[in-house]
Amino acid sequence: MSNLLRFNPGLDSFMPACVTDCFPGTSGDFATNAIGGIYLNHNQSHVLDVDAGCNGDVAGELGGAGLAPNGWVMTFNAHQAPATVGQGSYDPSTMNQDIGFVAIDSGMQPGAVVWLTETPGTEDDATAVRWQPSDDGSEQYVVGWHGDATHWLGRVDAAGTFLEGPIDLAGAAAWGKRDDPMRAHDNGDVSWAWFDDPGSTALHVARLRSGSACGG
Repeated sequence: MSNLLRFNPGLDSFMPACVTDCFPGTSGDFATNAIGGIYLNHNQSHVLDVDAGCNGDVAGELGGAGLAPNGWVMTFNAHQAPATVGQGSYDPSTMNQDIGFVAIDSGMQPGAVVWLTETPGTEDDATAVRWQPSDDGSEQYVVGWHGDATHWLGRVDAAGTFLEGPIDLAGAAAWGKRDDPMRAHDNGDVSWAWFDDPGSTALHVARLRSGSACGG
């Protein structure tokens, strides 16, 4: 239903991730046993179960994946409530979805899911990218998402704990739907680009300056 594929040159390895509306978690009758989930490398590793109907309906969506020193971090939106089985479990009116953050090691094994939001509304279009300011050697990430008709940006540590924000970008910057937009340059700056609307001819570019010198 949604997919990510990120290459980590330091590991010479790809990280494939997907949200499924049915398999491999479902067995038997769809009506009573349907279950969706977030998986890595087809079915090598399981991140989270989500309500789904084996019919294209699924209460989860991948956001972005950032490079980590020994793996990746990934963001997504899903419901925090434990998933239940059966096609009747998927009910958009009750699918309050928050933003999840998970670290993935070089062996494609995920850590525990950390929830970055907990609101009565639904957040989506999440992203994550490594942040390497010149004055701090700790492992940090810039994370962002869409919610409440605006875009939010924050800074977290390797465990997903907020170090700064989240702040409301309030029209100062945005990004597209499910486009995993943010990338880190050699000097540590983070940038991305977007169009405001389909068919728009104005390309916007945002840049977060890390304060680091260019490495060459």
